[in-house]
Amino acid sequence: MTRWLLLLLFASAAHAQDAPAVGDLAPDIEAVTLVRDTLRLGDLRDRHVLVEFWGTWCSPCVADAPRLAALYARHPRDRFEIVGVALDAADDVRAFTEAHGLTWPQIVEPTRDGRPVTEAFGVTGYPTSFVIDPDGVIVHRGDGAGADVVTVLSEILE
Repeated sequence: MTRWLLLLLFASAAHAQDAPAVGDLAPDIEAVTLVRDTLRLGDLRDRHVLVEFWGTWCSPCVADAPRLAALYARHPRDRFEIVGVALDAADDVRAFTEAHGLTWPQIVEPTRDGRPVTEAFGVTGYPTSFVIDPDGVIVHRGDGAGADVVTVLSEILE
């Protein structure tokens, strides 16, 4: 048992080292959204982008949803976009986003290919947020409950 725990610890540490950091270019992921559109992060390089890793089972994620929706409504799409990456079942994400008026693109993982977006960003916990500037550079990373990405984005966008 101890051997497996140590192996898991080392694997997690190695994976975390691969995670992009503030100042790095964001991974140029391509994925299919909940409404079956193809989304390529590089196509959004002319605006600020929030990539938000979340789940309907994650209470801090659920608590942030109304604040993110209000922020999204206040800023035009040519200046700001949110991309949700949900670790959840597609039907649960669809029901939650419709019930709460979350209109931004949603990527649902895992897929048949695993969790490629989550892995590209090195995400190991929820919620995790990445704020990306118009040049594709990560300017903020928020991990876990209490990472107030709405305040950070409000300061950047106002």
